[in-house]
Amino acid sequence: MQTPPSEQTPQHRDNETQKPPSDQMPQQQNGILITPVRRVSTPSETVERNNFIQIFTYLNRMEEVMRNQVRALGSLERSIVTLGKRLTAVESRLDRLEVSISQKSQQRRELLAPIINEDNPKEPAGGNLVDKVIVAAINREAHNEAHFACLLMPHVFPELFGPDKLCHLYNWHGVSGKQPLEGLRCHYVEQMTKFFYKEARSSTVWTAGVGRINECLRLKTKRGTW
Repeated sequence: MQTPPSEQTPQHRDNETQKPPSDQMPQQQNGILITPVRRVSTPSETVERNNFIQIFTYLNRMEEVMRNQVRALGSLERSIVTLGKRLTAVESRLDRLEVSISQKSQQRRELLAPIINEDNPKEPAGGNLVDKVIVAAINREAHNEAHFACLLMPHVFPELFGPDKLCHLYNWHGVSGKQPLEGLRCHYVEQMTKFFYKEARSSTVWTAGVGRINECLRLKTKRGTW
C-alpha cells in the first residue's frame, strides 16, 4: 500500500527527489538487470583525434603564411616593374643628353682641318699617329664607317685596351659618369673615318658612329673582338 503524500516522512520525500533519471537507472529486461554503460574513447582514438586537430591547425597557419607570401611577391613584382620603367626612362634621357652634347659640341667646334692632304690627295690630313699600313688594313677589314672607327680605337688608345681593360671607364664625350677621351686622338679617329668614308662627314652619320664607339667601349670587356 502506497503512503499518501501527506503522510510520507521527510526522509522518504528526499529519497524520491534524488532519484536519478530513468535513462541512467538500471533497467530490467527478461528478469536481467541492465545497467547503461557510457561510451569511452580508446587511447588510439584519442591520439588520432588530437593528431587531426594539430594537422588542421597547422594547415590553417600554412594557408595564412602562403597568402601573406603571395601578397608580398605581388608587391615586389610591382616594385620591380616600376623600377624597370624608371631605369628605362633614365637611360633614354642620358642618350638624348649625350646626343645633345654631341650636337652642341659639333656646332661650337672650330672648323676641322682639311680632311684631304693638299700635298698628297690620296692621304688624309690627320697625321701619322697610327702606321699607314695598319690604317689601310683596318680600312680593308671594316664593313662601314662605325666599324672602321671601332677597329682604329685600340691603336689610337692602346692604354685603354691593355690587361686592365680601362676602356669601360671612358666614352667619347665623358657623359653618364664616364671620363672623356683625349681630344686630339679623338680628332684623329674622326679625321681618318671621314677620309675613308665620305658619308661620315654628315653630322647625323658621325653622331651615330660616336654612339657605336661608346657601345664598343662598354662591351670590349665582355667580348674578345669588336
